[in-house]
Order: sequence, then C-alpha cells, then structure tokens
Amino acid sequence: MKLLAIESSAVSASAAITDGGRLIAEYFTDYKKTHSQTLLPMIDEIIRMTETDMGTLNAIAVSGGPGSFTGLRIGASTAKGLALALDIPIVGVSTLAAIAYNFAGDKRIICPVMDARRDQVYTALYRFEGETLRALAEDSAMSVRELTTFLNEKHPGEEIIFAGDGTDRFKDEIASALGDCAFFAAPHLNRPRAGTLAAYAERLFDEGKTVTADDFAPVYLRQSQAEREYVEVSAAADADISFIAGLEKECFTDAWTSAMIESHFGNRCNGALVAKRKGTPCGYVLYQTVSGEGELFRIAVSPELRRAGIGSRLISAMEDASGADFWSLEVRASNESAIKLYESRGYVTVRIRQDYYSDPAENAVIMEHRIRE
Repeated sequence: MKLLAIESSAVSASAAITDGGRLIAEYFTDYKKTHSQTLLPMIDEIIRMTETDMGTLNAIAVSGGPGSFTGLRIGASTAKGLALALDIPIVGVSTLAAIAYNFAGDKRIICPVMDARRDQVYTALYRFEGETLRALAEDSAMSVRELTTFLNEKHPGEEIIFAGDGTDRFKDEIASALGDCAFFAAPHLNRPRAGTLAAYAERLFDEGKTVTADDFAPVYLRQSQAEREYVEVSAAADADISFIAGLEKECFTDAWTSAMIESHFGNRCNGALVAKRKGTPCGYVLYQTVSGEGELFRIAVSPELRRAGIGSRLISAMEDASGADFWSLEVRASNESAIKLYESRGYVTVRIRQDYYSDPAENAVIMEHRIRE
C-alpha cells in the first residue's frame, strides 16, 4: 500500500509518501509563499529523492476541507490531475480529522481549530477509542465564543487539547473561557501535516472510503467570499417599506414603524438603501446627509445572513452614494458586533452618551468617521 499525500488547506503546505504504513518522506513548509509556488515542487522533490515510480502508487490522499478556499482548490486540482493520469482513486480526508490524528493515543478530547477569518473558526471534536478516531461533533464553522460555550455545556470539566492555526489567534480567549481544562498543542503538532494525513488515509482506504478523481470535491463548509458578497445594493423604494419595518421589529426594541419609515422617505435630505441577495431583500441602511455631513440612523441585516459582509457593503454604498465627507452614528454600548463592524469601516468612538437608550436603559456610544479632509 503506497500513498502520495497532499496537504494544502491552511497557510502551511506539505506532501508525503507512505509505504505499508511507513512514512518514507515528508516535505513541510509554513512560509509566506503561495501553494501554487510550493506544492508541485515539493511533490516533485520527494518523488525524486525517494526514487518513487509513480506507477506504484495505490491512491492519492488529499485534504478535503475545511480550510482556505484557494488552498483546497489547489490541492484538489493537483490530486485530481495525478489520480486521473495514474488511474488511481483519491482518499479525501477532513482537514480537522487530520489535525486530530496528530494525537493518536491521547485520551483527552481533541478540538482542532482553524482560523476561518471573520472571527470564526472551523472546528470539530474527536476522541481516540483505542486506535480508532471517533468524531464527537461534526465539522462546522462558528465563533470561538460559540465553541467555548458549547464545550462548557456539553463537556464540563473535561480536558481538551486544542490544535490548529486558530490557536495562534484565539489561544487567550479559549484559555480564559475553559481555564485548566484547555491544553494547547506543541508547535510540531499544531498544523495539518501530509504524513499524518497519509496515516489516516490508509485506514480510510482499507475501509473502502475512496472516490474517483471525477467525483472528488472539497468540503468548504461556507460559501466563498465572492459568493457571500454577491449582494446588490440599490436605493430603497416604497415597496421596500414593509420589509424594512419587518426587520426593524425583528432587530430592535425601539423599532421604527412603517409611518416613521415613510416619513424618512419623504425628506429629500434622507437616504435609504436596500441590499438584495438573489433578488430578495436582506438588509437596509437609513441615513441623512446635510452640507457634506452624514448621519447613519439605522442599519440591519437579516439574522441568517449576518457576518457575510452585507453590513459592510451597505455602509460602503451609503458613503459612496451620499458623497458626504464626515459621518457620525450612535450605537448601544452592548452591541459589540455592530461596534466591531463600524470600527472595521474606520469609525472611532468619540464619547459616551449616558442613559441615552430606554427599553432597556443603556448608554450610547457615539462614533465618527472622516472619509476626506
């Protein structure tokens, strides 16, 4: 049983050859070059150095995701091309399972965390039962807060080891939430590696879990950035009032009524934009501009489509459409997600307005952003 394994789902990249369960060669790099620059040269090098006859390979093992969209596509296209040329099957391995397999024999719960950007991680839960890796929770994308809340609720007091590039960014947050129950992988075990992927792929191969090159496809868990951001933003019309009023009720305790929204539409200094995904409204922003200065009144995105860049698109379109050089807004002090959105767009906190909001009573954070001097 001889495998060529390819791992390109994260910032690191690696290639390995195993023969009968023995690791013959592995090439690993975690450097700033792209996978398109490194992957094929790595494969060529280990093939040359081990004098491997490609015709003796039984299968190609490759990370099947989740991970970097570009990295997964490069790995998948490389694996599919080789498998087609050699007429051999592909063994697709979950990237998270490959990370977990670094800890074969460990009795603790294993929690891989890969940085999924946008304040989320790709994660899952595993435990070894003898030599068998068992999944306790399926691959998913979530915030670190959601992950640690789940772990505290479902596995209170259990020791959990975290591994993956997500620990580089979120280690402190995880440790703070889980305390002495959280352990973190040593550097050499903290990344998916082709050698480990190959070892796990051999077990999958023996179980008949292979696919043809034509049938193999990565598992992304989320839409690509281009797919997520394919949202049209245009000026709101009277027909959008009912949508805006409905989303107001869903999102705010001090929701604007349809009459208030109609009144907003009737003022020539006011503006309203609606975001539509596949023709269906999914967000809006209401604002006003006077003498080159703008004020953002209301902004909301349908709950099921939040954290998909729609709020940022609305703000960008608002700024472009109005031509205002200076913007201000107020937001509830507890609305951390909105504050982070505004900060990402260049808004800064200038003061706190005490007890500004009611139902419930709360301070307002006043933020400003100057686009041009």
